[in-house]
Amino acid sequence: MTKKNLYRVLLTYIGYILPTRRYKLSYEELSDLTKKYLGKRYTIPTLRKELSILRKKGLITGKKRYNKKVDILSVDGKMLIAPALPKMKTEPWDNKWRVIVCNIPAGDKYSRVSLFEKLSQLGYKKIFRATLICPHNNLSVLHRYTTELGIRQYVLLFEAENLGMEAHTASRAWKLDAINDQYRHFISAAKKALTQTNNKYWPLTAKKLEQNFIVIYVQDPNFPDELLPSGWLAPRAYDYFRKIVSSYK
Repeated sequence: MTKKNLYRVLLTYIGYILPTRRYKLSYEELSDLTKKYLGKRYTIPTLRKELSILRKKGLITGKKRYNKKVDILSVDGKMLIAPALPKMKTEPWDNKWRVIVCNIPAGDKYSRVSLFEKLSQLGYKKIFRATLICPHNNLSVLHRYTTELGIRQYVLLFEAENLGMEAHTASRAWKLDAINDQYRHFISAAKKALTQTNNKYWPLTAKKLEQNFIVIYVQDPNFPDELLPSGWLAPRAYDYFRKIVSSYK
């Protein structure tokens, strides 16, 4: 993650700060920015090396400006730092829970780890030691996946229309209150930061805020309203995210 964050700062600098400097790259300035935005000052030799790596990876390319060859972002470089959000399920909830009960033999560690990774990707959360639930309609995917793993006989898959205290169950299993607190902190930080869009380093601040939002967003189970706690802040936080994304060119 540290290297990804460094690359994000370097590519943002090349793509958004360097053009305002008439493409005059300053390693001293870049070193100061890594300290400010990453909390760690990278040395000039290290920065030279990392920029060279990004050029070799094809994330930075060159063009002729001001009678010299200068660094610009390639299409791949632009894509790497684009504030892309993972796709969320958007269909209405059918008021059914998908439940899986696992009894995989203790010696089959590979299957156990593989299954739980798949369950996490599909949005399942554990409510008891070997019982996980999810509101999204994906049992057919799990049926096929467990069959391919050869463990279909060790798992029970079924739907339940009522688990009792649905909203409370969802809030506890998915820690929705904690996620909502993260959205609250993001909104506060974004609201304050958006008053500083004229700062010459604003794109770096914006990129950091975008990543902060994405970290929260990937934890959000995207539940229907009836499963969410009152005062759910995701829509408001998303509005601020969009404002940040559109605040720089």
